[in-house]
Amino acid sequence: GSEDRIFGEVQIAPDYNEVICFIETLKMKLGLKAGNTHLRCLLIEAAKGICKGAIGHKSKELRSRQSGQAADVIAYADKANTRLRSKYYKMIRHGKKKNVAVAAVARELACFIWGMMTGNITSGAGTSAPAVSQG
Repeated sequence: GSEDRIFGEVQIAPDYNEVICFIETLKMKLGLKAGNTHLRCLLIEAAKGICKGAIGHKSKELRSRQSGQAADVIAYADKANTRLRSKYYKMIRHGKKKNVAVAAVARELACFIWGMMTGNITSGAGTSAPAVSQG
């Protein structure tokens, strides 16, 4: 479809180490004005798209794209979607500016991406997850 034309040639993560360093930087800093400009813009654009939907809503197109994927990956994506949209709407209700809320969602999206890249997609409390070194 149209997404294949748009995203088919884009390399989102050409260098794994660069992405990990960028996400670690985001997790340590409050703002998003640090790190790779291209990755920052991609995260902000993705966050803007996430913020447009209703909490818990899945389109028919998304459900068809998810068919055949692993159940734990779909559950992790659904958890991220619900959490990110809830965060956005909560911040808007409490009077935060739209761009501030989108930046917060982008930061949290980076954390979910980091979790996926490190294999930490298990759902539920008390489950074991791979240890990540802090240094």
